[in-house]
Order: sequence, then structure tokens, then C-alpha cells
Amino acid sequence: MERRVVTIMDRVGLASSDEARNEIQANDAAHSRVNSRFSDTDWRDPLNYDLVFNTARMPIGECVDQVVRIVRLPAFQETPESRGILNQLKDQYTVREQAREHPGPRRDDSGRPVLREERDFL
Repeated sequence: MERRVVTIMDRVGLASSDEARNEIQANDAAHSRVNSRFSDTDWRDPLNYDLVFNTARMPIGECVDQVVRIVRLPAFQETPESRGILNQLKDQYTVREQAREHPGPRRDDSGRPVLREERDFL
């Protein structure tokens, strides 16, 4: 956390370590919310990633260079099979998002579905 505070203070130009810590905590909370929409994993666990860089030990520019080098390798090139898998995942995500947006009919106090209410006809 202390390294992150120093980094944020330098990048954003903050004078207060408390303000930087609050910014980091807000950012982490936002990451957690986004991650929980897509999976039940902890986004902070490096085992959930194929590649992890420690930017406290390696400059960001070198990290970028490594990512570019890796994605150019033949093993990481798109294939018809990988494109098909991505399309399936996209379709599954779309269905899940629609289910979240439309969780089903409202229910009355007894638990029965309320398909229409009087105000729907006004």
C-alpha cells in the first residue's frame, strides 16, 4: 500500500498521503464491483491472471514492451476456434446481463407474480 500511495501521489500530484490512500481504496472498490459482475474471483489474486508485472520493480514502459512482445507470439494469435470461443462467451454474457436487467415479474405479498398493474394501462 505504501508503494501505491507514493506512486499515486507522484502521478496525480497529491500532497496528502491520506488523500492518495482514499483514492486507492475507492479505485480498489470500483475494481471489486466490476469484477464481481463478471466472475466470483478476487481480482487482487495474481493467480487469476496469465501475466502479472510488479511495476514497483519494473518500469511501466518495460512492462508494455513485454506485453507487446508476448501478444505477437504465434501462440497468442487469433484462430477461428478462439474467435468462436469468444463469441460464445459474449453470448453468455449478453444473456446474463439481460437476466440482471430483467430479473422477472414483480411479486405480490403472497409471492405470486404480478404481470401487470393497473397503472400499466393508464
